[in-house]
Amino acid sequence: MIKSMMVGLFALGAVCIASHADACAMFFEDHFFVGRSHYVNAEIGVPWLGEWNDIISSIQVEQLCKVTVYEDVNFGGASWTASGAVDWVGDFWNDRISSYICTCR
Repeated sequence: MIKSMMVGLFALGAVCIASHADACAMFFEDHFFVGRSHYVNAEIGVPWLGEWNDIISSIQVEQLCKVTVYEDVNFGGASWTASGAVDWVGDFWNDRISSYICTCR
């Protein structure tokens, strides 16, 4: 039951991203693509996430795109590049992302 719910939520998230023309990725507040979501536009670097600072737990990245996230504002601190479906960003990155750069080919 839980597995089928997660698959359904993942599919719903993928549909939402595909319908947003400039989308590069979508951030989610909780793991497994649950909770509030936030579109990330292609070719944009955001030096501070504002209300989304330090609350991201999963990321869905569009095909041919990648998002590099940073621990600190202004692209500082540790960085990590994600692509595809990341249902859990891991213990280190959970609720620690403060800025990002998202690009697509």
